[in-house]
Amino acid sequence: MVDINGTLKRLVFDTLGVESISVTDEDGVTIASACSSSEVDDGAHTRLAFTYQMVIDYLPKFELGQKKSLALCFNSKRVMVLNIQSLIVVIIANLDVGLGTLHKLRDELAPVIDEIVTMAKAPE
Repeated sequence: MVDINGTLKRLVFDTLGVESISVTDEDGVTIASACSSSEVDDGAHTRLAFTYQMVIDYLPKFELGQKKSLALCFNSKRVMVLNIQSLIVVIIANLDVGLGTLHKLRDELAPVIDEIVTMAKAPE
């Protein structure tokens, strides 16, 4: 059994510049999250996940293939949105963190996502 919150916290604190990681369902409902400080607004993750859903609804028209990630850069933050097994992972980092570093977190998040999916399928 994977410690979901513990793993997310470890990834946030061990990846220099990452401020928060949040896992949501396709509706933007937060399942698990970890932040390095109280400055990150929990609602921001939900809004970013919802925005991602709106964007990917239009992607089939471009025939680009399977959706995997979306990178956004702002004045002071970098955001990576990963689509993994029908879950949405929102990673917020400072601008010093490269997109490659953020995208590599996909592999480290795999056990967390697997655990969430397993828990969702388990009978009550």
